[in-house]
Amino acid sequence: GGVGPLADDEQSPRATPHADMIQRLLTQTSIQSQLSYYNEFKNELMGRWLESFLGHEHLRVKRTGDYGGGRIGFRGVTGGLRCHWRDYLATMLRSGPQEYDVRYRVGTADIGWWPQSAQDTEKKATDATGEQPAWAEASASRRNNPYLKKQEPTYRTYKEVIEPRRVARGLMQIREQIAEEWRDDLNIIATEGALLREWFCDRESDSGLCATSRPPAEDLQSAGAAVGDDPDAASQDADEVASNARRERESREAPGILLESFSNATRCWSADSSPFRSHNYDLLQRALTRQASAKTAAILAQDKEGQAKSMTVKWLQDKLEAWHDDFEAPHDRHTAGHFLVELMEQVPSVRMGDDGSVELLDPALVVDEILLQRQLIAGEWVEALEETAQAHSELLRDDLTKQLDAELPQDEEGTEGAIPEGKADPEGDEDCSSP
Repeated sequence: GGVGPLADDEQSPRATPHADMIQRLLTQTSIQSQLSYYNEFKNELMGRWLESFLGHEHLRVKRTGDYGGGRIGFRGVTGGLRCHWRDYLATMLRSGPQEYDVRYRVGTADIGWWPQSAQDTEKKATDATGEQPAWAEASASRRNNPYLKKQEPTYRTYKEVIEPRRVARGLMQIREQIAEEWRDDLNIIATEGALLREWFCDRESDSGLCATSRPPAEDLQSAGAAVGDDPDAASQDADEVASNARRERESREAPGILLESFSNATRCWSADSSPFRSHNYDLLQRALTRQASAKTAAILAQDKEGQAKSMTVKWLQDKLEAWHDDFEAPHDRHTAGHFLVELMEQVPSVRMGDDGSVELLDPALVVDEILLQRQLIAGEWVEALEETAQAHSELLRDDLTKQLDAELPQDEEGTEGAIPEGKADPEGDEDCSSP
C-alpha cells in the first residue's frame, strides 16, 4: 500500500522530522535539472548564471555530448543548498533583469565531446607509448607550413538579458514535476524495508531479526556471549572500521531484491520524466535511510532504559560515521540497501563500555526501528511534497505584495504607505548568502 500523511506529535520521541529536508533536496535536484536543460539547448550563459547564483557552482552539470543534459557531479544528501530553499527562490524572484555582453569565437564547436587539438592528441599518444606516433612528423610539418596557417580568429558579440524572475518560475515548474515523481517513488522505497527483511530472513532464518517474537534480553545476552565477539570491538578505531567496511562493500553485489524493486519502479516512469530521475531515486533512498537511522539513535537514547542501550546507540552512530562518505558521494547505486544489509548481518554481542560496564548489543532492535522510521518519514515527505504547489503560490503572493508595497507613494514623513488593514505583514528578507 501507499504511504499516507502522518500526524506530527511534537511531544513524542517518534515525532516526524522537519519536512524542510525534502524541500531542500527538491530544490537542489531542480537546479541540476534546469542546468541539464540549458546544456541540452546549448545555453552556456544561462547555465553559468544559474550555477553562480548565491554560490551554487558545486551543482554544475558537466556536458558530455551533443545530445542529452550531461552528468551531475554533486550527489550529496547535505550541503546542496547554501541557504534555505525558500530564501533561494524568494531572492531570485526579487532580483531585477541583468544584461550581459556575450562574446564568442566564430567557428567554435558547440558540442561537448569535440575532439582535442592535434598537439594534445600527440602528447597523449607519446605519454602512453614513450614514442612519438608515426603521424607526428607530418602533423608538425603541416603546422609549420605558412600557406596552411589559419587566419586570425574572428569574434562576435551580442547582448543578452537574463530575467531571474522567469528563471525562478521555471525552477518552480520543475520542482512541481519532480515532487509528483517523488511521491510515487517514496511509496515504493517505503516498502523496500519489508522486502529486504524478507529476503534476509529467507537467507538467515535463525537471525534475531526474523523471530516472530522478541526473546528475553537474558537469552539474547547469552546468545551474544556464545558468539564470541570481542567485547572491545565497539572501541575499534573509526577509520579502520570505515576502511574495512568499504573494502567489503566494493566486493559485494547488491541484493537481488533491491535490483528487482528498482526495476519495478522504473517500469512506472514515463518517457518525459525529469533528468537524472534514477540518480534522484538513489538520493531519496540514501536521504531517507540516513534520516531514519539518526532518528532511531535519538529514540533509543531517550528510551526509559537509556543507559542499558547506550552501547547500541554508539554502535549505530559509529556505523553512520563510517558510512558518511558513501552516503554523501556514492560510488554506485543501492548504498542505502548495502547499509541496511550490513546492520542486519550484525549478530548480537556483549560489549564493554569505557566505564567497564557490560551491555548487550541488539542489532535487530536497531533495524526494526530504522525500518519503521523509514516508513514514517516517507509518509511525512509525501505529505510535504503534496504542498509544493501551495508553497510556490505563497512565494509568488509574497513577492507580488512586496512589489506593490514598493510602488506605494511615500507619506509626508518619507515612509512608505502602510499595509492595508486586515493583511498580514510579509516576512522580512533573510540573508541568502549563507546556509
